[in-house]
Amino acid sequence: MTSERDKVDELILKVNANGITPQTSQPPPPAGESKSTLTNEFDKVAITNEKNASPPFYRSYRFVICILLAGAFFCSTSMRADLGMAMVCMVNSTAYAGSLSFNGSSTESDGSSDICTQEEIPGGLVNAGYDGQLLWSPSMQSILFSATYYGGLITVLPGGVLADRFNPKLILLLAIADYVIVSLLTPLIANANYYAFFVARIFMGFGEGFVLPTMSSLAARWFPASERSTVAAIYTSGNQVATSSISVIGSKLCSTNFLGGWPTIFYLLSIIGTLWMTLWSLLVSSSPQGSRWISKREQHFLARCVGNTGKKLASGAIPWLAIALSPAMIADLLSTFAANYTATMMQAFLPTYYKDVLLVDLHKNGWFTTAPFLTQLIAKNIMGIISDKLKKSGILGATVACKLFQVVGCILQSSTLFVIAFAVDCTLPALAVAMLIIQGVCCTLLKKIF
Repeated sequence: MTSERDKVDELILKVNANGITPQTSQPPPPAGESKSTLTNEFDKVAITNEKNASPPFYRSYRFVICILLAGAFFCSTSMRADLGMAMVCMVNSTAYAGSLSFNGSSTESDGSSDICTQEEIPGGLVNAGYDGQLLWSPSMQSILFSATYYGGLITVLPGGVLADRFNPKLILLLAIADYVIVSLLTPLIANANYYAFFVARIFMGFGEGFVLPTMSSLAARWFPASERSTVAAIYTSGNQVATSSISVIGSKLCSTNFLGGWPTIFYLLSIIGTLWMTLWSLLVSSSPQGSRWISKREQHFLARCVGNTGKKLASGAIPWLAIALSPAMIADLLSTFAANYTATMMQAFLPTYYKDVLLVDLHKNGWFTTAPFLTQLIAKNIMGIISDKLKKSGILGATVACKLFQVVGCILQSSTLFVIAFAVDCTLPALAVAMLIIQGVCCTLLKKIF
């Protein structure tokens, strides 16, 4: 009898240690002890495990937080990248057409270049939907595209410190509010003065420097480590959704006469940003402990897995010099630069490339621009599953998987860009789109480092 009781005690200890509800049948009770006593012990263990367990991720409140983070990514990316699609409709395409030399540099050696040059006539550009009024040269346009990044460089480091030490919910709300205000005023400022618009884009960049640090801080507070790769894949998808959708929608809005055509792009995104701000204010808190919407069961689960993050996450001196000189930090910085450089170039200049080099009309421009970013949206989730399976199966370690994806992505991405640079002209738009789709998949490989 004593051995049977010892087995029961051992089973209960294992259940408490592992958080697993026993699936085995209960042994018969020892003599002199009622069956209900042992049953009650198992019931208490089961109740404790149920309280500690979390509801499935896709039915939990942290999934709502994840979707709202994706919405924040959508708002920030769309209100920054919308200028790329709108620019081809804003500027006077005929005023500087003669100064462009994309297709005329090899007219003696390549007959297709003659075709491309002949196609590039003022009437053709206007008839293709590019009939803006602003007299901005290509170099002036490039400066505007880079303006937001100047602002972001100023705020990205303090943004990370403030997000960890203070209220990340409020900081992200103010960052998106910055986007909304500048986007709403863009038609007025752009028509009034070029330099004022340049300054406004820098102010938009101030908000951009806070977006990613606050998202990372909120993810650390709301999601256990076992879910953060999935969460990162979901909320960063807002980037691809924004870029792919704004290209198609923007090309449609450009061709309308409602409110002047291209200004409606900025007005629409300002409205979407305002709606997101409203939902964010009502539904989100900086930590699970401060949320009035989360269930007690999920709150207890996060308190056990993540800990009490209601207070600031960081304190004390930060070893800036050690961080700056760390080989791992330098390698990660170079890797991130390689991944983001081409992604940023594509977001800003791809519509202009289709217009000035491939000479496609406005409708095709929107769909062609969408293709590589839509591919990224699909590929990043597939690559994430493959990466996780390789790591879980033990075939690849986390570091090896990261290096493998980085190397393969860099080689394939550079190869596609060489093909675009040396083999594509206005007679081969399909080849350009195919190479850009492959480039989009490679960009996903480069960014799959979490």
